[in-house]
Amino acid sequence: MIPNSNLVVVGKKTKEGNVVICSNVQKSEKILKTHRKRWDIERCFKNMKSQGFNLENTHMTSLARLLKLMTVVSVAILMASLLGLQQKCPFKKTVKTPLYSYFIRGLRWLKNNLLTPDIVLYIPTYKG
Repeated sequence: MIPNSNLVVVGKKTKEGNVVICSNVQKSEKILKTHRKRWDIERCFKNMKSQGFNLENTHMTSLARLLKLMTVVSVAILMASLLGLQQKCPFKKTVKTPLYSYFIRGLRWLKNNLLTPDIVLYIPTYKG
């Protein structure tokens, strides 16, 4: 038992199931909004790690190098997600949600289209 605390339990039914959150914040709307933001951050970390870039396999110990790597991976996640928005995706039959996330669709597009020997990249050079 927690003395002198006012705990609030908030529940919400989603397509995937039920979400129940216990918090000391008194406004249920704020609890759900904060949880949604935190969940987005968790999904981003999953993309950085096991879902796409295997960041946990790095053997770097230098904080400066890790920060640079995290920056590059963050930009890559953004690019893959933006590309994924443009890709068509089949839907799950039981619930009307896409089978793959924007990130996974974009990452697969990059893999299939940029890792081929036939691609020609045009990179303009600066003429100053």
